[in-house]
Amino acid sequence: MGARKYAATRLRQDASTLKSAPDLFLRLMSEHAARGLWSRVVASATQQATASPPHLADFSASGDTFSQDITYLSVVYTLGGDGGEDSWLMEGGDDAPEIQLVLKMDDVKKLVRTLQERVEPKTAPDETGRDVLRERMRSTTVVLDAVLESMPMTIGECSQLEVGQVITLPNAKMDKLVLSADTVSGSLPISQGELGAWKGFRALKLRSPVPEDVIREIAEI
Repeated sequence: MGARKYAATRLRQDASTLKSAPDLFLRLMSEHAARGLWSRVVASATQQATASPPHLADFSASGDTFSQDITYLSVVYTLGGDGGEDSWLMEGGDDAPEIQLVLKMDDVKKLVRTLQERVEPKTAPDETGRDVLRERMRSTTVVLDAVLESMPMTIGECSQLEVGQVITLPNAKMDKLVLSADTVSGSLPISQGELGAWKGFRALKLRSPVPEDVIREIAEI
């Protein structure tokens, strides 16, 4: 619908006269405007010197555009959907035209981090090294365990475990797993969830938020 409205504007005629126009004709008429829009998007997105220009592709015309291993962000912009005098709503109660952009989430995150670095004020270096320690702590990798059930055992009982031995888990429930972090002081429960699958892999869907004391401790590092 947006292509039809734009083509009618270029041809200086009413949009209703192009309702039966071929899709190829509308695509050719709108190609210049579409590429102009994409150039503006590229100019806004490639603010890093090392960033490569985003690849332009028509995701509706190709089945190989998306990868299952990449997360995408879909942005839909409605043109003149407010119904005002400058609205793009067409006669006859048609819906407002839309422009949809599909961006790689990793690229969006890189852009956000770059913008944050530019707007955040630079602070004086911490002579005590606390800022450096905090930054290193926050970037440190921690092992997360999805625990089905836990039980106490003595060291002697553990030493007697044998291959093929069956250990009963009477209280284990697939919809109640505990997500815990392996810390220097022991296992720290973070959240609860249920066991499932996502894209062919085993997955844990969280059912409860992270405790406030854990968030507070992380924030004060």
